[in-house]
Amino acid sequence: MEEQELRRKEVKENSVAITLSRQMPFSFYEKDKKKSKKKDQEERNEFIFKANKVPWFCKVPLLEKINTIGEAKRQEKIAEESKRIMEMSKWPPRMQAWTEEQKAIK
Repeated sequence: MEEQELRRKEVKENSVAITLSRQMPFSFYEKDKKKSKKKDQEERNEFIFKANKVPWFCKVPLLEKINTIGEAKRQEKIAEESKRIMEMSKWPPRMQAWTEEQKAIK
């Protein structure tokens, strides 16, 4: 058993060694590899980030004013809606009669 495993191991190592010795990369493979690395490095070195100027309409305080007005309108609408819902709501019939009796007593 052990002899067979050793033989398999030797055969595998030999076949890998033979394959690697016969294997030859193309002549341009290494050149292309170096070129691509060099090109990437040049592009990184050449690129300089330049930001555009901030547009004038972003700097104007008008935006804040518009936002505060919009928020105020929103709060007003919320208050009106809650008031309308409260007016539409009713007590159950027995409780409604009891509240009316209490109002009549006072």
